[in-house]
Amino acid sequence: MSQLYHILYVDDEPALLDITRIFLENGGVFSVDCAMSGSEALSRIAAGNYDAVVSDYQMPGMDGITLLKKVRETDKTLPFILFTGKGREEVVIEAINSGVDFYLQKGGEPKSQYAELSHKICTAIARHTYENALKESEEQYRNLVETTGTGYVIVDKDGRVTTANDEYLRLTGRSSFAEIEGRPVTDWTAPYDLERNAREIEHIFGTGQVRGLEIDYQRPDGTFQPVEINASVVQSGSGQIVLTLCRDIAERKRTERELEKKSEELNASYDQLTASHALLRQTIDELSRSEEALKSSEERVRQKLERLLSPTAESGNLDLEEIIDTQEIQSMMDDFYAITHIGIGIIDRRGKVLIGTGWQTICTHFHRSNPETCENCLESDIYLTEGVAPGTIRRYKCKNNMWDLVTPIIVGGNHVGNLFLGQFLYDDESPDIKLFRAQAVRYGFDEDAYLAALDLVPRWNRKTVDTVMAFYARFARMISTLSFSNIALARTVSERDRLLYSLQESERKYRNLYRFAQVGLFETSLKDGTVVACNEVYATLAGYLSVEDAIGKDIVHLYENPDDRKEVIRLLREQGSIDDHIVQFKNHLTGRPFWAQFSARINREKDEAEGTIVDITEQKRIESELERKNQELMESYEHLTVSEEELKSQFDALVDTERTLRINEERLLMAQDISHSGSWEYHVVTDIIWGSAEGLRLFGFPPIAGDFPLDEIEGCIPERERVHQALVDLIDAGREYNLEYAINPADGSPQRFIHSIARLEKDAQGRPHRVMGVLQDITERKQTELKLRDALIESERFREALDHVSAYIYMKDLQSRYVYANRPTLELFGCSAGELAGCDDTCYFPPDTVKHLQEVDSHVFAGEPVSEEIEVADTGSGRCVVYWEVKTPIFVDTEHTMVSGLLGISTDITERKRAEEAFRESEERFRAIFNASFQFIGLMKTDGTLIEANQSALDFTGITSDQIINKPLWESHWWQGDEEQVRHLKDAIARAAAGQFVRYEVELQGAGETRGLFDFSIKPVFAPNGTVVLLVAEGRDISSRKQAEDALVKVNRKLNILNDLTRKDLTSRIFVMKSFLELAEHSAVGQTGVLQYLQKIEPVMQSINEITEFTRDYQNMGETPPTWQNVKLTMLYGISHIFLGDISHSLETENLEIFADPLLEKAFQGLFENTIEHGGQVGHIRVWYKETNRGAVIFFENDGAGIPEDQKERIFLRGEGTRSPVRGLFFVREILDLTGITIQETGDPVGGVRFEITVPQGAYRLAGI
Repeated sequence: MSQLYHILYVDDEPALLDITRIFLENGGVFSVDCAMSGSEALSRIAAGNYDAVVSDYQMPGMDGITLLKKVRETDKTLPFILFTGKGREEVVIEAINSGVDFYLQKGGEPKSQYAELSHKICTAIARHTYENALKESEEQYRNLVETTGTGYVIVDKDGRVTTANDEYLRLTGRSSFAEIEGRPVTDWTAPYDLERNAREIEHIFGTGQVRGLEIDYQRPDGTFQPVEINASVVQSGSGQIVLTLCRDIAERKRTERELEKKSEELNASYDQLTASHALLRQTIDELSRSEEALKSSEERVRQKLERLLSPTAESGNLDLEEIIDTQEIQSMMDDFYAITHIGIGIIDRRGKVLIGTGWQTICTHFHRSNPETCENCLESDIYLTEGVAPGTIRRYKCKNNMWDLVTPIIVGGNHVGNLFLGQFLYDDESPDIKLFRAQAVRYGFDEDAYLAALDLVPRWNRKTVDTVMAFYARFARMISTLSFSNIALARTVSERDRLLYSLQESERKYRNLYRFAQVGLFETSLKDGTVVACNEVYATLAGYLSVEDAIGKDIVHLYENPDDRKEVIRLLREQGSIDDHIVQFKNHLTGRPFWAQFSARINREKDEAEGTIVDITEQKRIESELERKNQELMESYEHLTVSEEELKSQFDALVDTERTLRINEERLLMAQDISHSGSWEYHVVTDIIWGSAEGLRLFGFPPIAGDFPLDEIEGCIPERERVHQALVDLIDAGREYNLEYAINPADGSPQRFIHSIARLEKDAQGRPHRVMGVLQDITERKQTELKLRDALIESERFREALDHVSAYIYMKDLQSRYVYANRPTLELFGCSAGELAGCDDTCYFPPDTVKHLQEVDSHVFAGEPVSEEIEVADTGSGRCVVYWEVKTPIFVDTEHTMVSGLLGISTDITERKRAEEAFRESEERFRAIFNASFQFIGLMKTDGTLIEANQSALDFTGITSDQIINKPLWESHWWQGDEEQVRHLKDAIARAAAGQFVRYEVELQGAGETRGLFDFSIKPVFAPNGTVVLLVAEGRDISSRKQAEDALVKVNRKLNILNDLTRKDLTSRIFVMKSFLELAEHSAVGQTGVLQYLQKIEPVMQSINEITEFTRDYQNMGETPPTWQNVKLTMLYGISHIFLGDISHSLETENLEIFADPLLEKAFQGLFENTIEHGGQVGHIRVWYKETNRGAVIFFENDGAGIPEDQKERIFLRGEGTRSPVRGLFFVREILDLTGITIQETGDPVGGVRFEITVPQGAYRLAGI
């Protein structure tokens, strides 16, 4: 290589210094200097320029940790690797906390040992180089921001400031960074923007960015500073932070306000001008209409007088109510009724009663109050009166069987109403009581009250009735004629006065408007152009001292350009009018030109031109100023846009450097989701608990990683005190935190069981700082335990049920007294058999229920069996209980004619009724859950046509269901813009339609520019005949989960380093012990007793070595992402590590590939080892597979000894199924479980072993198909 890395190696053992230097320099990558103590190393570091430091831990004077701390005091980034034989956990933790880059344990084969050391050194140097480049990039970015005059601030996830530049301090009105450090940005946000700014800060962690947010900052002196904000969320080593750029927009705001003010002034002037012009036009039009009205008023008055003198002229157009004085006539008829007790009714042609006296109770309370009988009354009032000749009387019985008499009211030859005498009976006839009783029943009247009202109906002789009707008819004709004449006269006089007043008012308005109008008004002669009339505004604009001075002057003097006058005259002659014509006039007195808006029209009758003039000089000036301001504003915008583009380019480059960190976190979230486990941190000082997305989901909160108050989390735990005390004991006394407890999720989902483990971290002063923990959902295991316990209890209940009947069974005598009841009935009544004897239902049920039960009993005693559903209020609990009750008569003879009592069987069906109600509600709940789900859910036909999508999916894209339903899924908004994704989706739909479960990750398009990473799957739904009838598409937003997974990967990486160090320390000591053991055996030749003891030590050493190897393999589980592996080829690799002897095998998996952990080879090796170790006389091993609805099932069979039923699950426990106490089938199951693959033993216990390995849908494929 052209450049060697300069390394300093520190160790107190000269031999190790020499051999390490040789190994490292042989690769041609490193140049190594050596130091034998920490103090010498510090001197060399101060004098030299090293790329990395490698140090032993245990050295006299200054150990490796102390050296590390000394180095970190002066250089925070110099790569430092601890290379030591010490593997204790506390050493590893202290090294990590002190800033070590890598910890490598000595021991093992030297060549591989030093190759790993070389790799660690190169990795640490590369990371150091990357971090320096990142800092340099950040510094360049910060310098760029500073030079553009942009405020730069970084806030943490709580909205508190961690970094800010001088421009940002200026914007907030502060002079030093100490004034804002650690404070929330809302502290200097203007009060009216507080809520919006706080909401945006919270919102940004969901959306990832904010653009163009405009708010005001409030400085300490009370002034306000408007700023524009662009911000983005970036993942840093300490968590999420917000990078924010703030731009001073005070000048732009001032310009906008000034522009807005000028625009408002211009609009106001224009509105005032328009309003004045419109008012003038309106007044002129009103005046014209008034003149026309005045001309026609005389004709209308004349016509009114004619109508007055001849009431018949237009009476047909008037209602009867308009013709007669109803109040006066009503008063007269009331007096007449008081004397004669004979009532009357005057009704118009529509059936409206205008005058009425003597109404009968039978009419008001019965006939007209019932819809059906009221129709009879209206028929009598309107239709039965048709065709009655003037001056005659028709007499008839209405459909309510009462007499009515009617005579028409004729005014001016028109039939306008009727006069009635009705609802009476003649005294020479008797009412048909039976008929009226039948009417009461038919129409639902109270029979007694109806007949009593009939008794009150008047009975008159026929002569009296005829005399009264003749009087009423003559009276009606007389008052109708008089009333019509008076009303017509009054209306005519009133209308004349109204027209005169309207004309006077219009003239007054016109005079005021002409005089006080804010625009110039004028009238000029068409013959010579002289002004014949004008107002003061026109005189002032034209430069005359008064209106009188302006009249008689030629209007041509008003024009600045005589050609404008010619154009105006031409337009007037061609069009007859001009509207809003812009022309330049001049003041006759001062000669000052001014711009005016000119309108005019020709009055042919007067041979004059009438017009208006409005001075718009100021409007013209404002328009010119507005145009200039717009040009300046556009230039400012262009300058700001260029600066913003430069900032955005640098900003995007910085964001890209953080993207890799987020990818690792997403992998961690996926691992948590698969294993139903989560992580949490409790901050001792703030009392806030942070939870990963999967952890919060288990507790029933939205699956978004973040902070939660401890009370909210513990509120879900029934055993809150026990769990909280365990946390306190961990913090205060350092006791182990390893708990199992139940939780009631906050979202109301079923109870879960959790297993949680945690450890305490302390700060540099040794004080408790935070608690880091993991938790796992063990509900399925717990439920299995509970089901086993419940099964034992249920068996006892079953034996108890054989001796008792759950229904309530009883017998009663003919007096409804109980003579027998079974135990459930006695318990229901709360009495003994002796206390029950002789009691009836009044002792146990409420009065309403007793009445019903007695009625039912009477039917049964009559020989009729009764089955019914009855609802009874429980007097104890107050709840309603529903029973299905069957009662049958007890006959004493074979002919079933004599009843001695009844037999009753009641069953409590309350729960069944509730279940039925719950079933009816289930569809609504399903719909609510479907739409409320945080996951995106869609239902598709097998051809990919979307038939339903839940609300979460629609909200993400901001569309409605009718925009996507009955369309192919790939044409929806989610999949637009990426043809490769569309192709992948179509392929996934085709595979799912063929019966496969398909699952993959995809980035989808949301509303606007929003995009999100989703765990997307398509699951087939099968009909009973096995065909696919429906596809269910689900998408879960895993953007946040991915971040949490990356965080967990980082933690696991550190734990793996710790495990590596510990294991290698142990391996080193085993190597030393084996070396000494070999020397001891050579020295003890001939000493039989000593040799026996030494030989017994050797298998113990081998066992320790196997344990060490197991920890390495178990540590590597899940470390590397799963891959597609050929089953047959992987098994052959596994067999290659062992000796099968005479055992033959056939691997019939051919092209089957499964998605599994890279340790799959060791899992298959474990199966073969288990066969050799425990199979007995095994002759052949067969491996084959088949596809099912659950997925692909791989069968591993041998013809050796079978496994007893009670051992089929035990063989998968740790230490079972292999020669090693720590490996075996436990290890096999753990490897397969990493990707959701299960294994169980289903062979015949008598002979032969069969392991079934189930690979879920989507995790297997057939190569080449």
